[in-house]
Amino acid sequence: MKRHKVIATLLASLLMAVSASAILAPGRANRSSAEVTDSLKDSSIFVLKPDSAHATPVKAKPAAINLLARCYGDSIVLRWAPEDFVTWNYLNQVGYNLYRIYTDKSGQYHDDLIAKGIRPQTLEQLRARYPESDSLAFVAVGMLYGKGEVMPGQTREPYGEVGGMLEVYDDQQTKFAFAEMVSEWRPDVAQAIGLRYVDRDVKPGVRYEYILQPAKRDPHGRLPIAPGQVEVTCTKYKPMTYTPAYSDSVGKALNVLLRWEDAVNSAFEVERRLEGETEWQRLTKRPYTSALDLGLTQENTSRYADVVEKPDKNNDFVEKVAAMEVPVILLINKIDLSNQKELEQVVASWHELLPKAEIVPISAANKFNVDYVMKRVRELLPDSPPYFDKDQ
Repeated sequence: MKRHKVIATLLASLLMAVSASAILAPGRANRSSAEVTDSLKDSSIFVLKPDSAHATPVKAKPAAINLLARCYGDSIVLRWAPEDFVTWNYLNQVGYNLYRIYTDKSGQYHDDLIAKGIRPQTLEQLRARYPESDSLAFVAVGMLYGKGEVMPGQTREPYGEVGGMLEVYDDQQTKFAFAEMVSEWRPDVAQAIGLRYVDRDVKPGVRYEYILQPAKRDPHGRLPIAPGQVEVTCTKYKPMTYTPAYSDSVGKALNVLLRWEDAVNSAFEVERRLEGETEWQRLTKRPYTSALDLGLTQENTSRYADVVEKPDKNNDFVEKVAAMEVPVILLINKIDLSNQKELEQVVASWHELLPKAEIVPISAANKFNVDYVMKRVRELLPDSPPYFDKDQ
């Protein structure tokens, strides 16, 4: 999945590849991909020259629908991302048409419209589907239907000036980026907001071509959009493995910094296996997207910092705590990113170092055991004389 920079957020789309085809009319009938590409020659818009009152046709570069596909043997998953907010916003309104082209094993050619008018579910449908406690889903819902966006007249600089226009643009692109980022992490949300489709009517060994295009052409001709186009042979997907480069992190001791190159994908699962172990441990709770490239590395370089720590790394401090004659509560956070076996090992290691401490596993993100910790702190705090008079 090719990475795109949007404001200060990395646009992470699970399936992204730029297609160089042209916008098609909604009434497309049995057109090959070659004919699709040929229609790009007719894409044009009109602009006014400063020295002329006549409109002059100028070739316009169509906005892209970035599309990739992945086969899982019995189905093919398609994920896409329009090029920018304006294109995304327009396609959310008119929808997408999805075509599938292939030749079956008997030699018969097929060119079918398999999905018409793909668009996001309505606000009411999304609210009925996802509870408010599903924060990721509601981020996407907010990006689609939420209020509070920067409008002309609300910018710090006058809207007619470059600064004001850029402020509105940045706000729009940020909304788009967050919607795509959530779609990267949650396939169900991606499908619900019109950025994913699963084709289950496929046969193993057959090569399919998919074309995704606007369901309706912009009637004013101001927004030419090139359809997304991708080919895939239906064979069971095998995850790609990488040979990352290792280096010590300059930010903190016991950190290992991984770097790897990928010009297509932007989200990854990261696993670790220590020397002598046989099982791999998943380090990423959800697909991992590298931080925004700040120009320090090549554009296609991803980075991930892994913290490899042991409880005895701060022996001096631990010894001081062990010698204290006060209650000690030791919190082990982020247990939602661990498993039972690893948690038991960590608890045992800390118990050996601080045998008198009360060890409490917690997950601050999921609020697991947080209330219990507050309760224990209140129970263990000694009574204190009042610092202020009763009337203060």
